[in-house]
Amino acid sequence: MQRASPSLRTLIELYLSAFRAVHRRPDPAQLKTEAPCLANWTVATRGREIFLVGDVTGHPLLGDSWIQTSTLIFVSEDRQWARTLSRWYRLRSAFVPPLPDEYAGVSLRGYLVSVDDGIISLPMHMARKFMVRRPQEVADLAFSVGYDDLVPELTRLARAWPNMPNENLFQVPQAL
Repeated sequence: MQRASPSLRTLIELYLSAFRAVHRRPDPAQLKTEAPCLANWTVATRGREIFLVGDVTGHPLLGDSWIQTSTLIFVSEDRQWARTLSRWYRLRSAFVPPLPDEYAGVSLRGYLVSVDDGIISLPMHMARKFMVRRPQEVADLAFSVGYDDLVPELTRLARAWPNMPNENLFQVPQAL
């Protein structure tokens, strides 16, 4: 049985709820007891959609398995937690793709790798570009379809959205 997709208004309200949660930040005690743990994770994309993939433990619906999360909303700067459209995740070790020998000594953060059929890993600096724009995109969408009651808060959250660190694609080790 295929689940019915939520109405556009319901989807925008889900985004609004997730944006509010990020703005408030997660409660550490609640994260520890309620948030599933994601290990061997990476940010991934299929088209314009970004999400996390990895090995989850303690997921309330999926149990312990390899998963693709709902849309990624935010990853903390220290990469210890993430918010998706539906829930918080505690993040453990990230998946680091193997690099060709010719790149020995150079750290290529976010090397693009196929992780499943039609899904590729996405460098964090690129994912952050999507994440930083998402609140304004949702506010613009709400405005364009006439959900005027949602626009002010979405716009306020978009303006207050957490700054993303400026990450370089290449990081060359410093000489000792």
